[in-house]
Amino acid sequence: MIVLSYIMVKNNYKRICLIFSLFIISFLLINYYRPIKAKYEFNDFGLADSGSGMISIMIVYLAISKKKMSYLESKNLAIAILLLYIIQEVLSYFFKSIGTYDFKDIIYYVFGFVIIYYLDIKGRKNESDNNNNNLR
Repeated sequence: MIVLSYIMVKNNYKRICLIFSLFIISFLLINYYRPIKAKYEFNDFGLADSGSGMISIMIVYLAISKKKMSYLESKNLAIAILLLYIIQEVLSYFFKSIGTYDFKDIIYYVFGFVIIYYLDIKGRKNESDNNNNNLR
């Protein structure tokens, strides 16, 4: 078990470091930036309140996706995660026990999806195109 964990960490070192960095950014955003924003009451376009949702979409995608996934698989996974987050937000509009509805959260979820698309998914498409060209 320990050997398998070591191999997993060794093979996914960059991904694990990125996830850990995103956790730190989210922690700082919630615990330090949000109180400063509330104290000085400036307009940050909802970053203090909704930015952690954007980061959490990226964390969930990076934690679930695999290095060897194809472009289509990774895109479908990211869309499924985005839809689950949006459904949860819409349900919170009707059921207050789920959470607080905020349209800005949905916008930031889409921003998180776009970031994941350009940082990870689009690169997978280029890799598959290169692999297809090499097979010809």
